Amino acid sequence: MLHFGKDGNVETDWGSYTYYADFMKAEEHMSAKLTPGGAEAEIGMSLTALTASAAGQLGSDMLGAHGSTDVSLGKAELKGKAGVGIWDEDGSFNPNAKAKLSAEAIVAEASATGGVGLLGTKVDVTGSVNFGVGAHMDIGVLLTAPLSMGQGFNLRLR
Repeated sequence: MLHFGKDGNVETDWGSYTYYADFMKAEEHMSAKLTPGGAEAEIGMSLTALTASAAGQLGSDMLGAHGSTDVSLGKAELKGKAGVGIWDEDGSFNPNAKAKLSAEAIVAEASATGGVGLLGTKVDVTGSVNFGVGAHMDIGVLLTAPLSMGQGFNLRLR
């Protein structure tokens, strides 16, 4: 989709560095699957005003330091998921329909990882922070019709 990006890679005798920046990055995804018990579909899209990342390594795998950081500014995301089924996870007859909808607006999001490597063993420390708002909604309908002697019908809405 729409985006304007730049990336690069720098290698020296004593380390390597990579960087990536993207402005107005738009992404979408769609998926659908059929199972013996039902069907499920998912769709989503996001738009990010600025995405940037950088990573670097100083030294080698035997003795060195490494780090990376990711930053996103102005991200809006919308996702939807729906499914229908006849059987539940246990294989019992359980007709149901469910839908999920979520919307998020993230003003800023950042994560960083840093660590050292000694004799092929890496020790890392990771941290992340974000600031934004989100709304999530789950809707589900479960229809049960128990088998019994005589008559009976049960409809349960959740």
